[in-house]
Amino acid sequence: MTNIQSINAIIRQYVKTDDLIGMVVQSIQNNINTRLRKSYKNFNGARNKTKTLERAKSILNDFDNQVRIEQFIRDSIITAYMEGNYASVLRNQGENWQIDWLPLNIIENSGYEDNGNPVLLVNIQNLQSALQKTMIRTKSGQYMFFRNTQEEVDNTFPPEVGQALRNRETYARLDTNYTYMIRVNNFGRKYGISPIFRAMSSVLMLESYRNADETTAKSRSKKIIHQIMREKCLGPSGDRRAFEEMAFAHDQLMQAWRNSTVIVTSAPSVQEIKYVEPSV
Repeated sequence: MTNIQSINAIIRQYVKTDDLIGMVVQSIQNNINTRLRKSYKNFNGARNKTKTLERAKSILNDFDNQVRIEQFIRDSIITAYMEGNYASVLRNQGENWQIDWLPLNIIENSGYEDNGNPVLLVNIQNLQSALQKTMIRTKSGQYMFFRNTQEEVDNTFPPEVGQALRNRETYARLDTNYTYMIRVNNFGRKYGISPIFRAMSSVLMLESYRNADETTAKSRSKKIIHQIMREKCLGPSGDRRAFEEMAFAHDQLMQAWRNSTVIVTSAPSVQEIKYVEPSV
């Protein structure tokens, strides 16, 4: 699973920075069909069954609104495409239901199945690490949300997770009736992998070409000015270094170059000033 997490971190970075991958993900996200169609049996003539059916429709519609089914469809599809996996758990508080997404550093696939559904485990140690933070208080000293990690887990996770934390267990087994994991390209393995991974070699090659082109463009854009001194500055025997003349000529050119219109009167020791065009 560590390899999958490393791959996903790289993919997320390229989704943000690479124009090709980013546009593909954006196009998929913008065109996800979130319409949910439900079919019901027709009970024409059966008054009691029709009333029961209408009641069932009302309950199902209320459930869809509570779990925000359209948002769930959108999030699950795009996350499964980007990360190859999407683990979710359905939980309720009284009559209110919601669907929560659990990231791979917290959720693990046990490799077992129950009635065709993968048995998912919550890594309690990783969960504690993820929730480790300073609890926010109000000015009056009251806790704004939760007093400690145990209270937060009891209120935001299924009851079996809170019980496992209380008992200091290593893992909590989630009820397969309320959990599921979407896996893309898993080929019978415990975890899937994003389809974007197949394109990474081509993307990295294009990135290498682009970096090389940028380096070449930067080299071509540089302005190189060569100030040539007269050979006589080296003296009759050619062993004089002429540092003083070179420093003076360089300083005069730099002062003139600072102006918008460059007018320079070279010292007699300067033979020529010219641009050098990069050959790359």
